[in-house]
Amino acid sequence: MRPGFIDQEVEPGSDWNATLTDALGSAEVFVPLYSPMYFKNPWPMKERAAFRRRLVAATLRAPGDRIIPVLWIPFRSWDVPPEVQGALALGEDVPDYAENGLRALCMLSYYRDQYLQVVKRLADRIVSAVRDSELTPTSDLVLERFPAPHVAPKFVASVLASTDRHPSTAHAPGIYGATSKAWRPFGEEQVLPAAEYVASTAERLGLLPTRIADFAGSEELFRAYPTVLLIDPLTLDGDGGEDVLRAVAKTLPAWVRPLVVIDEAAPDSTRADRLAAEAVDMLVRAGVAKPARVSQLREFVDIMPSLVTEARRQFLKHGPVSPPPGESGARFRLTDTENPPTTSAGTSNDE
Repeated sequence: MRPGFIDQEVEPGSDWNATLTDALGSAEVFVPLYSPMYFKNPWPMKERAAFRRRLVAATLRAPGDRIIPVLWIPFRSWDVPPEVQGALALGEDVPDYAENGLRALCMLSYYRDQYLQVVKRLADRIVSAVRDSELTPTSDLVLERFPAPHVAPKFVASVLASTDRHPSTAHAPGIYGATSKAWRPFGEEQVLPAAEYVASTAERLGLLPTRIADFAGSEELFRAYPTVLLIDPLTLDGDGGEDVLRAVAKTLPAWVRPLVVIDEAAPDSTRADRLAAEAVDMLVRAGVAKPARVSQLREFVDIMPSLVTEARRQFLKHGPVSPPPGESGARFRLTDTENPPTTSAGTSNDE
């Protein structure tokens, strides 16, 4: 018997969207773990909405019983969405649950008894919800992942790699595609191209929408959005490959985080390893801070959240400012005593 599904079970290289859609289409109960970030992140909201649509289509007698929320991390008293009341009801006679959330009760042995009390009640409610009627599995659920091309992105996944039209890639079937963004450096281990995994990670972290692009023609995107740039070091073996990478390295904004990727299990891994070392060295000499490099699929998966987060952090710190029309884009600093911010009436704001 398979007792349930949590997204931590998704295997590296899987189609994240398809895996979650299958789980949402077969689960009989949906247990959202509410936290302040839950309602600010479009990804979990899309999951909850998809399951709700399934319940409506199933015409159950008590569809509301199939969504059993849990308070995972507490909210500030002045910022509690109405939906959280259902999660609070789960532990209404457990004060530490409402004050600290189930995450704290789970992690600290001091709260062990309260934790078990809440979890047992959750289990009882799950069993009660499914005892009287069956929720038929469906394969019709859809989770939209990527925006239309005309929608302005909030994050970019760019790829500098060869294509299957280049003679040097003929020995690597399944690795390269018609465009650079189709590159799958780990071959059959990956269901989707590497860039789509970058985009999926950024979207799960709340950076929607995300644009996937070939490196060629990405200069405007680099200047305007936080970016993870995937680099195939084998491109250094092509005509002008070193010149391209050297030019790239000199012009990358701080919020474009490069990642050099090879597969250590590939037949030509020795050559790839040498070229990867050269690529990282070129990036360092060009002034790129801490360029990353991975050689296994698990490493690629594990590093991606921190890489996406760092690109976003650098963009917020150094990125361009878009002021209203007619106003200067200069940033105000608290140490700037000569140009204090003003209210809309033009007077100094001393509050």
